[in-house]
Amino acid sequence: MSNALHFILSQDKLHPAFNALDLQLASRGEGSSGQDGKGFRLNIANAIWGQQGYDFLQGFLDKLAENYGAGMKIANFTEAPENSRVAINDWVAQQTEEKIKDLIPSGAIDNLTRLVLTNAIYFNAAWLHPFDVRATAEGDFHLLAGSSVRVPMMRQTGLFGYARGTGYQAVELLYDGSEISMVILLPEKIR
Repeated sequence: MSNALHFILSQDKLHPAFNALDLQLASRGEGSSGQDGKGFRLNIANAIWGQQGYDFLQGFLDKLAENYGAGMKIANFTEAPENSRVAINDWVAQQTEEKIKDLIPSGAIDNLTRLVLTNAIYFNAAWLHPFDVRATAEGDFHLLAGSSVRVPMMRQTGLFGYARGTGYQAVELLYDGSEISMVILLPEKIR
């Protein structure tokens, strides 16, 4: 995975760095509001689902538990692949407050499956400067292929973090509490 994602840290530094990032994110947003009027929520839930009785390396399991909060959950893919798939999907739905219900489609797990990695991220936060619903209007969203589709566009005028670089522009929109933001990157010129 490190090679595929082009991580530059060595393995002995990479996993603790992810753990530190996870802990830093978990500490954010205390006292902030969620979009639904409840408190801010950022749920990052990782799990490894392994075939019962399969001999996984203890060092691998330790690294997952220590750095990713991802203990091994036992499944019986060999004898009950569909029940295992449903159990995984139920876990993901619970972690995402029912926003992601069928992460793994039917038939994706079979009796030869030995390991499934799941990562569920649920984010619910209110904007520091909420968008006025009355300012939402239909507009053109330009696709990479050059065509466009009509979609509802939120609008807002204010002072925001903004940057422009070679071929791009960016704006930062803060969430309630000002500890977390959304950074939107756009191409400088739409083709």
